[in-house]
Amino acid sequence: MTWNEGTKGGLSGEFYRTPIRVVKDRSNRWLADETGWLLLKRPSGEEGEGELKAWICWGLDKASLEELVSWGQLRWTVERFHQDIKQELGADKYQGRTWRGFHHHLSAVMLAHAFVAERRLEAGKDREDSASFTEVVRQIVRESAVQRLMENHGFDRPKARKVAVDMLREYSDW
Repeated sequence: MTWNEGTKGGLSGEFYRTPIRVVKDRSNRWLADETGWLLLKRPSGEEGEGELKAWICWGLDKASLEELVSWGQLRWTVERFHQDIKQELGADKYQGRTWRGFHHHLSAVMLAHAFVAERRLEAGKDREDSASFTEVVRQIVRESAVQRLMENHGFDRPKARKVAVDMLREYSDW
């Protein structure tokens, strides 16, 4: 089954599902009434030698195999989101001591992520290959530095851009 188009063609795999139930009491072999699905994926194509992947899906009794596959494949998107907010936006850098502060920190990170994602969508409308999340974050930071140099030091845009790029290079691999 192909569930999405990737940069190198269709993303596909072989899928199988089977109903499962919870065992309430192993000694008496009593099963619970609740049922779910065990969804298995064996990669195909270039991934054919990969490992078998499995998902347990509860509360989706009437879902088709195609629906289970599409929901199962959302995991990559969620993992990418967590990687981006940690690496680029500092979600894992909170050092406070309260839940309230932690929630405020994550709220600011989520708002920043939404802003960057919106900018990325806007930038990708006119081109086939949209910029990565990291590239868009760097563009925003660079433009912010350029604006500060123009406002606070009276630089013209070309000079401000050159100075901003030089300054940012000192802090990371920009």
